[in-house]
Amino acid sequence: VVDLLREWGVLISEEAVEEAVQALASGKHLLLWGVPGTGKTTLARAIAEAHGLELVMVTATAEWSRVDLIGGPTFIGDRVVWRCGALLEAIARHYMALEEGRSGAMLLIDEINRANLDRSFGEFFTIFSSSDPDTWRIPESLMLEIEEYGERGAVDRWGKYLLDVWRSEGGPGLKVPDDFRVVGTMNTYDRRYLFTLGYALLRRFAVVELVNPLEDEVRAVLSRYCGDEEVVSEILGLYEDLRRVGVELGVALLIDVVKLACSFTRKEGVREAVDRAVRAAVLAQFEGLPLAQLRRVVEVLEGRGYGRSREAFARLYPEARQ
Repeated sequence: VVDLLREWGVLISEEAVEEAVQALASGKHLLLWGVPGTGKTTLARAIAEAHGLELVMVTATAEWSRVDLIGGPTFIGDRVVWRCGALLEAIARHYMALEEGRSGAMLLIDEINRANLDRSFGEFFTIFSSSDPDTWRIPESLMLEIEEYGERGAVDRWGKYLLDVWRSEGGPGLKVPDDFRVVGTMNTYDRRYLFTLGYALLRRFAVVELVNPLEDEVRAVLSRYCGDEEVVSEILGLYEDLRRVGVELGVALLIDVVKLACSFTRKEGVREAVDRAVRAAVLAQFEGLPLAQLRRVVEVLEGRGYGRSREAFARLYPEARQ
């Protein structure tokens, strides 16, 4: 995993990588949390690729229901068909991969904290009822529900595959493979969408925080993407000003800013170029910050003379106007 991250030019501490991989190896699912741009999704991708796992990726929303994560009847054309949600699809893909001699599959739920747990995670808690992977089973009631639609030919390909596996095993419910895992990511800015994750969910996950590297390491990374040290220093100045008011940008976002700013310096000065890059790549990431912090961001933008970003920020977050 570390080698892949280095190959991709992503800075994530080896300690965090070790904690994540060992948590998965111990039988836990994994929750990665941190500010935007710290590499949460990238780390999940690297874990999957390094272990030869097919990655099933979804992004949670506040509108999610049981159909999105677990599955259920839904209209396809003019027919009602039982469609697997992301979890059952990933389990089916895992079984199929094992059958074909591959390593399996892993489910990645980005921004898991945006989901309404009561509405969407119902059978998740039943399937993963303990910390022992040997006890993980899709309940028989759920398999019978799928079977009822399957008898009418009204089930999707993943549901049909799970039914075939269940019938061949003949057990109460369907055993989830011991090495199947779920990884969730959580953006710490998402206060507006932060449903209470709660003990019932968190006890099924190991929680690993991803943080930014030291400033010297951040400078070295940014310099690889832009040879203009004046641009790099301007962006690091913004980074430090935001950190002083309690707002942090992940390295991936800073890389986006430095690449854009370098291209803009062909026509404009350094400050103006960084201002444009911040407006394009950063402002939308502040969604979910508390009002007090939004107002501190305004002060930073004004203090650095980023007029374009300040005007765009006022349109995006009118509640932050003093």
